[in-house]
Amino acid sequence: MKTIIIDDEVKAAKMLQIELERLFPEIEIIGNFQQPELGIQAINEQQPDLVFLDIEMPKKSGFDVLKSCTFQKMQVIFATAYSEYALKQSKPMH
Repeated sequence: MKTIIIDDEVKAAKMLQIELERLFPEIEIIGNFQQPELGIQAINEQQPDLVFLDIEMPKKSGFDVLKSCTFQKMQVIFATAYSEYALKQSKPMH
């Protein structure tokens, strides 16, 4: 599964890559980018199956990155340290 990581924090991106490679050998990291513009270019050229994408970055948000991509057929997992972007769990149904 061809995968790209886009995160402006070098340490966070590298740790994510290490854990993905350790836990999921079927994932092939084809790019790890700290600059959103380079990530957009890589997505359009390499057409990954999966993208791990930071939401809050200095120049472009993760949402801006997605809007800028001409290739749109990949799965996206947002990676962020900001709790306001986390999914809220509703009360369990019984």
